[in-house]
Amino acid sequence: MMSITERLLDALRRKNISQTQLCEHLGVGTSTVSNWKTCDSDPPAKLVFPICEFIGINITWLLTGEGEMSRNAARPVIDVPTPEETAELRRYFDRLPAFKRGKVVGYAQLLEDDEVCGFRQTSS
Repeated sequence: MMSITERLLDALRRKNISQTQLCEHLGVGTSTVSNWKTCDSDPPAKLVFPICEFIGINITWLLTGEGEMSRNAARPVIDVPTPEETAELRRYFDRLPAFKRGKVVGYAQLLEDDEVCGFRQTSS
């Protein structure tokens, strides 16, 4: 089974993103990702959401290897928010700093994932 760092490196390769580009986006030294690889360690939790946001990958896939790598994988619609709910969420979201927006997106992905929510959706 691949580690988180191995999946991260695989995603970078597949998406044609360099380790240097990722480090610049995260505001960490250029040797950081290499150190995760050579020291057999994983990225700290505080960087997981920003990593997934930048690369465009599903956080569940990065952490567990389960599901689709890309966030844009088709998922069935369970419920559609009202325009008022959407506007309210957008107002809150727009006021957040960029790094917190990444956390919100990652958290939403976790909530959407049926394994994390504790139920499986069955197709009709």
